[in-house]
Amino acid sequence: MCDGEIQKAGWHLILWHAFLRIFTPNLPTDCYFLMKQTKKMIDNRKTPLSVLPILLLLWALGGFPSLLMGQKTSPSFDFPEGKEGIAQMIEFTRDASRRQLRDLAYYLKPTPEEYPLAFKEPFIKNLRKYHKRLWKNVDVIIKPYTKAQTEALIWAASPSELEAYSTDDAQHFPGGYREIAQYMNEEVVFYRFRFVAPGRRIGSGYDAFVYLKGKWWFFPRPWMANL
Repeated sequence: MCDGEIQKAGWHLILWHAFLRIFTPNLPTDCYFLMKQTKKMIDNRKTPLSVLPILLLLWALGGFPSLLMGQKTSPSFDFPEGKEGIAQMIEFTRDASRRQLRDLAYYLKPTPEEYPLAFKEPFIKNLRKYHKRLWKNVDVIIKPYTKAQTEALIWAASPSELEAYSTDDAQHFPGGYREIAQYMNEEVVFYRFRFVAPGRRIGSGYDAFVYLKGKWWFFPRPWMANL
């Protein structure tokens, strides 16, 4: 998302982007917001290039978002490992704006380096192809489908548990996981959750989430890659 905005906006934003990668901690949100607003002002010829360094300084100091849009700086997506981390992620989605939800999804989006850490060949090739189509054609947003879904159910399972459906948590994963369990790295724990209304078991589910290299990654519905 950020790279596409940079290419469209021009060379001066490339320098901005390089600066932000060093000095801005929440790059996915900041970069998207910065590229969108700056390109809009430049296209409308409302902001001469001579004032861009001043705006950049304000941004680096944390004042640009509130100055321009009256908004707070970007939220942190540094959720801890385990079910507690998933619970915090779920709580964040309840009050987040649509832009923040989109930024969260892109923050969780795996790069080619993460796929071999969670899955095995030759399944990775099909999964990456499926995810490429998904991220291109679908606005990936993690949120409850209805306001009534004020609670959430969280499950976690290893590949061997998913293949055997041997635990209560594993039995709450889609059946397709049994077919792809052989292609999942055994040392990785896979997480799934579902937004539900109080007292209900049916709702809007999201999978699979894995914690790798100190952060969460989202591999949407990997079991569909072989369909």
